Amino acid sequence: MSTSTLNFNPGLNIAQPQAVSITGTGSLTGCLSQAGASGLTANYTLSGTVNGTCLLGTITLTQEITWNNGQSSTVTFSGPSVGVVGNVLVGTVQSGLFQGNLVALPNVLATTLLANPTACAAPGGLKQAQGTGAEVFTSIL
Repeated sequence: MSTSTLNFNPGLNIAQPQAVSITGTGSLTGCLSQAGASGLTANYTLSGTVNGTCLLGTITLTQEITWNNGQSSTVTFSGPSVGVVGNVLVGTVQSGLFQGNLVALPNVLATTLLANPTACAAPGGLKQAQGTGAEVFTSIL
């Protein structure tokens, strides 16, 4: 399970597309490997940019993961970001544990907008998004 908090600077708004810096933190718990192993947990940081609005944009994001077994992973995501429920960001593990795996990361922006549909219309725009969902690592052979 992935739990993330993202910060946007400047805030994402509903109407005016713009370049927005993203920083954030999160954790992974209850991890299971394809071989059935369990017990992995992790903390991570997120950094990147989104060009667009709350509802539609293009995102570039890096996730730096530190696993509880002492290993690390660097995951990069890029592509469309859509503020609707069910949207995921798809990336690749560039280095470290699970290198080469595809990764699907829940879009916490969608979770935030579902809970507060007018968040992007606030003065200064949406400055923070939080959410939880399944982050999936898939080996491509």
